[in-house]
Amino acid sequence: MIDALDAAGLLARFAALHPVAATGMGIHDHDGSWGEHGPAGRAARLGWCDREEARLIAIPVTSLSPDDLCDRDLALGTIRAIRFELQEVQPEAWDALHTVSVIGGGLFPLIARGFGTAERRASDLASRLAQIPGLLDAAVADLTGLPELRVPADDGAPRRAGDLPPAGTVTLPARPVSRLHTETAIAQAPGIAELAELAVATYGEALCGPADAAIAATTRFIERLQREVLPQSSGEGRYGAALYDRALRHTLFGSHDRAAIAAKGEQEFAAVRARMISIAQRIAPEWLGDGARRCCMQSVATTVPLKRCWIDRVPRRRDAKRSSEKLGSWSYRRSRSKSCGRRSSCAPTPERSLMHQARSIAARRASST
Repeated sequence: MIDALDAAGLLARFAALHPVAATGMGIHDHDGSWGEHGPAGRAARLGWCDREEARLIAIPVTSLSPDDLCDRDLALGTIRAIRFELQEVQPEAWDALHTVSVIGGGLFPLIARGFGTAERRASDLASRLAQIPGLLDAAVADLTGLPELRVPADDGAPRRAGDLPPAGTVTLPARPVSRLHTETAIAQAPGIAELAELAVATYGEALCGPADAAIAATTRFIERLQREVLPQSSGEGRYGAALYDRALRHTLFGSHDRAAIAAKGEQEFAAVRARMISIAQRIAPEWLGDGARRCCMQSVATTVPLKRCWIDRVPRRRDAKRSSEKLGSWSYRRSRSKSCGRRSSCAPTPERSLMHQARSIAARRASST
């Protein structure tokens, strides 16, 4: 079957401009690159968004199957989410931690994973390490904050059938450099040096030169953040209501806004509470004794929590950990997960989403031929 959407081409063009995201998704044609950074790199990625969106929209609807139409809408939604981040969020202008996270995501897979050959991974890793000084210098130069932005009221996220996009414009407040993100970047940037040392330990002394350059650049980066950026940083780091609402619509592909999520939460809360009450009424006599049902009913009727005396009578498992022990264990695991100067997140980025969609489309086309 012909790939009417050119999913394979879209994926290749995406990977060339987003090499770190491509590495994370298992596409290794650009593992030796960070991609173009600074204003020129941002302009190149915005140009890619415009070209791919125009190309997909120009495909005649009559030539597409129902599956193709669905795939096209998903791809368009993700492209617009990437454009939104480039135009309105612009983390490189106010978030010092952004570059630390990108570098961690670009080095770690080349050290920890076993794709391709060790020689190729070592070569690509050396190339990325050698480019870190320029990347970190550019990152400091970009940390100027964002001015007030006037943007179209239509955020470009998908809309449900029948929903009309708003007209006019909205104003997004200025975003100074975030002090919280700067302090966190200073604390986590040493993880870059640790990854450089780990690269040498993994692939040998041939990587000592680029690793030493990366380590020295990391030290300068931390010093510049402390000396130049932190004293001028005054932002609190939060998106603010207007930007958050727009980002949420892109994250959820326009399916819900804050009000809809709150309403759904209230609905689910009521359903879960009713179910928990019914279970408590059924098991309370067995667990707590003859007076338990009356206590439960009184608590439900008055919305007062169960009396402490009844809670204290619940049998305890002898092997259960104390709450403080559980909290300490959780805190330890959480601190371990933040090593190597990388931020962890369960939320898919627009880049990961697009890579997954394009690969799925290409695989489906290939299997049907």
